[in-house]
Amino acid sequence: MGTRGLYAYRWRGRYYVYYNHWDSYPSGLGKSLASYIPSNPERYQDWLQRTRSNYSTLANKLERIFTVSLEDFAGQEPDGEAHDLLGDLHSLPNCLPPQADVMIEWVYVFDLDRELFSVQNCCFFHMSKISSQTFEDLMEQSQEYWFGNLSDSEVHESIATGDIRPTTLTHNPSPAFLQMTPTTINPRHESKLNHMPAYEACEFLYNTFISYHKDELLEALNSRAESDFLFRQFAFAVLCFASCSPEWVRLVSTSNMLHNKRYSRYQAWTCAAILDIQSRKPKELVTQFLQNFHIEGKEARSAPESTSYWFCGALVYLRRDIISRERFQDAIVSAVEKGKADGRTHFHAIIISLKHFILLKFNNGNVEHTKRLNIYGSRGLVKTKAVQFYNLRPEEDEPKEQGEIEGGENTKSEENTSKGEECGQDDRETGSTTGSDGKEPISEKPEGYESATAAQDDPKEIDDWAEENNVATFSILAHFFHATQNETLRPSIVHNEGVFPNEIYHRILQFVDRETNVACLKVSRTFREYASETFIMDQGLKVIYCPGEEPVCIDDTLGDVGPFSPALYFNDSDQSGKDFFAVFGKPDGSASAEFGMKFRLDPESNYI
Repeated sequence: MGTRGLYAYRWRGRYYVYYNHWDSYPSGLGKSLASYIPSNPERYQDWLQRTRSNYSTLANKLERIFTVSLEDFAGQEPDGEAHDLLGDLHSLPNCLPPQADVMIEWVYVFDLDRELFSVQNCCFFHMSKISSQTFEDLMEQSQEYWFGNLSDSEVHESIATGDIRPTTLTHNPSPAFLQMTPTTINPRHESKLNHMPAYEACEFLYNTFISYHKDELLEALNSRAESDFLFRQFAFAVLCFASCSPEWVRLVSTSNMLHNKRYSRYQAWTCAAILDIQSRKPKELVTQFLQNFHIEGKEARSAPESTSYWFCGALVYLRRDIISRERFQDAIVSAVEKGKADGRTHFHAIIISLKHFILLKFNNGNVEHTKRLNIYGSRGLVKTKAVQFYNLRPEEDEPKEQGEIEGGENTKSEENTSKGEECGQDDRETGSTTGSDGKEPISEKPEGYESATAAQDDPKEIDDWAEENNVATFSILAHFFHATQNETLRPSIVHNEGVFPNEIYHRILQFVDRETNVACLKVSRTFREYASETFIMDQGLKVIYCPGEEPVCIDDTLGDVGPFSPALYFNDSDQSGKDFFAVFGKPDGSASAEFGMKFRLDPESNYI
């Protein structure tokens, strides 16, 4: 029968995918693939090592495709030699598993990294224990387990269960944690920042990114370690958007980009070059997110190789899981030790696990920290502001959290306001966070924030270390990075920052170019505030701050063209507006480019 399917080999995080046109049912292709796996233990190990070696060799050969030179970037036609290297591969190898859809009915994966054989990315079998004789018979049992109708103990030994049990800590982190006199604080999430142009643009891009990459994000959440490629890339992307910094997030016009046609056999484009405005020559490589293209001598990645690094004035510390009190405390202790090892006695840090995050401030031996907060919500991926996709439905609006600030202005004393702004927080609650280990509770807790002391008084009511309610993730992270970057700048001066009165500088900064705007963000807190009122895009478009109203897009020629609400998935034949790509990451050839968008030039067309 002409039942189409895909099968893939996963090795070192990359999927090598092949197409099958006939009889891709489990009784056909599935049983045939399972027969490749020897049942004899010694023969199995020999087959495993041989197969891994084959794909290591193939990966080395394919570097010919993934290594890109800017010098000969433009004007390339599809490369026959490169296509020959792909051979029978259905698509370019990448770190995402193949998916079943209306055209592909069955998907099978040999995971050589984890030694698993999967069907439809939901039924998993241990390769060392499966056989072609038992495979088809166990499909129904595996499906029942996947739907939650069977427990771990009720399934055949060849079926891989999803009960992830992290390794037990070999030490007790509580003494070191308590020695820092920990204080629990609530993160700030509302202020004037929420109405600034860069915040508006980056929040839209963040929500679009999360909606667009939900499947890939779920794959990243299954990473075995924080050092895994997919884990690091997603964490870094989230941080780039949350920084609300034009240094890390740009909107680049397609008229200032060249797309590489060389490897367009399977995709419209996979990498592009940003052109120098003056010379019109390629100056920077950008790739689609999670693609493997790179400049010779550079790694195929946008995120730092390390699992801890400094970003926007804060220490970023990646952790695979923060699922228990002990791991929560250990993560904070370890992050502080890393900061101190880097010579810091006063610093901010974010601990991020893709599912959860913790914000902290360390100052002369003492630590202030938030509870463990959910990134994507207690019941799955976060509910985001509606993003219009052809295959995504708008999410329900997030219910307003109790205990949140209504207006964004801190009503505390001037001293406490200053401290709160430095740490990106609203309120602080003192108390230690000690206690026995425990898994995340299934039941929901009342909305709002509770004190750590209350949690100690009645641990059944609320955890003192973990917030299970959904939180305003993007806003919290944006305020955190706003605070960390402000702290590195000199305080505001009332009358003037230089020769001229501040009002003159305020006016001048509304008309500078992008490079000057980015530079002024680092001069002082006053200049940062002024420069933040304009988010400069490309091709004469910018978003400006309007007191009491939503930011608006301004075109150099047409003036006001409406709010920042671009249409996604632009049509190349539609010449009625300006087309852009979101580019995030460091502008050194490692940045990623995502989802095309169109800005209409009709002043009424961008309004929703």
